[in-house]
Amino acid sequence: MGVIVLALPMFLVLPAIAEEGRLETELNRKFPSNQLLEDVDFTVTKLLHKKAGRNPFIFMNQQAFNDRLNSLKKEIVQKQSMTRREFYGLLGPLVTMVKDDHAELSLNGTWWNYSMVQRGFHDKWILPLSVAVINRKCFIVGSNSLPLKSELRTIGGVPTIDVILRSLRHSNFSKHHGLLSGKALLFHFYQYFNEIWNEFEFSNQVVVEFVPPNSLESVTQKIDLVDQPSIESMRRSMGYALKKQRNVSYSFFDDVAVLKINSMDLRKDLDGLIKEWLDFYRKFFGEVKKRGARYLVIDFSINNGGNELVSYMLLNSIHDGILKSKGESKGLTPQEILNKLIFKERTDIAFEDYSQDRFDGDLVLLISDRTFSSASKFADLFKTFKLGTIIGREPRAFRSHYGEMKHTYLPHTGLSFSVSSNFFFSKSGDLKPHGVQPDIDIGLTGIDDFIALYNGDLLLNAALEHIRKKEGK
Repeated sequence: MGVIVLALPMFLVLPAIAEEGRLETELNRKFPSNQLLEDVDFTVTKLLHKKAGRNPFIFMNQQAFNDRLNSLKKEIVQKQSMTRREFYGLLGPLVTMVKDDHAELSLNGTWWNYSMVQRGFHDKWILPLSVAVINRKCFIVGSNSLPLKSELRTIGGVPTIDVILRSLRHSNFSKHHGLLSGKALLFHFYQYFNEIWNEFEFSNQVVVEFVPPNSLESVTQKIDLVDQPSIESMRRSMGYALKKQRNVSYSFFDDVAVLKINSMDLRKDLDGLIKEWLDFYRKFFGEVKKRGARYLVIDFSINNGGNELVSYMLLNSIHDGILKSKGESKGLTPQEILNKLIFKERTDIAFEDYSQDRFDGDLVLLISDRTFSSASKFADLFKTFKLGTIIGREPRAFRSHYGEMKHTYLPHTGLSFSVSSNFFFSKSGDLKPHGVQPDIDIGLTGIDDFIALYNGDLLLNAALEHIRKKEGK
């Protein structure tokens, strides 16, 4: 039997080669030192702004920052010119010194034509893996193609721990979690595909080396990476931590209600956002009251933040003391305060009072290292006002933290740059660089714990166990 070889028409092949060539050319395009120095000054001005009470030196040493900045500028002058990629590698670590979780520098910039992706020429490829990092060793807890509990030694010939650390040179993540000192954590490669691509440029396949469970021999295997436009389908095809979750859901276990919120919502239609969430809270807390639930577990363990009004509406449903503390000096009722927070003094909309359904039972809050931004702020209020028991892991966002991200591009190199425009002080007065400490810290001692955390069972089971003990069962 003959073999049929199918060849792509040249009119399809040549554009692909041209686009890939243009990408490489743009990444290695050189810029003179005067333009690079202007981009540095632009970045530093944005990083160090003090608007809205923002102090850029709360979490870093000013002298250390200035020393790094002067060294960086000296290197730029000495080299006279740099490629876009070289400049990114030099400037990125300076951005992370501020410890602003919303600050990010990326090679994605004004020069990148996203139509390339839409036409099939994908600039980034995503590793569809999640690993547990224990004593600097990486074990697979989520994968479509590799056996769980395997030790993942190398990716593309690079030790796995080095792939993670190098990709995080431009992120505060490793600083917050003591990764360098060997602290255990759950790491999702898909969350950092930008940084990984910026460092390694993995193509659509990569060779990995791993040691299967109950084996001493290492195995090499090619795995397919997922292109950026398909990230949502990749999330849906994998386990709990990668699924495209609904923003909010709830369930009941006897007299325990569980409210899971994965995102605070960032849509621009503020009126629509408010109406939908108010309707949801009214429905949910009405159901809680109808069922006579005595315990409420609020699961923010994978909540990455969003519009804080969503959390204020939730606070109004579980406790009015926080809102009272904001308005007592002005003689405002909690409902009037919430109206001002949500509707910004608008007179054409009135907030309906549903305080008769306010939950007055015992509260439990679930948090983890993925609880971020406004979700972390909610956890700080929950802790400060002692609303209930907090179970889980310390969030990576500090109790007092930067927020309200603004995005721009550097004027000459066109690098994408984001930085916070505000600073949120913890109501507890805590300005130390750490997140909310759980009342019950869930230790991760082995691979099975990480797999349970990945699947979403670990923290909820701990909450239910806590409630059973409280009930004496």
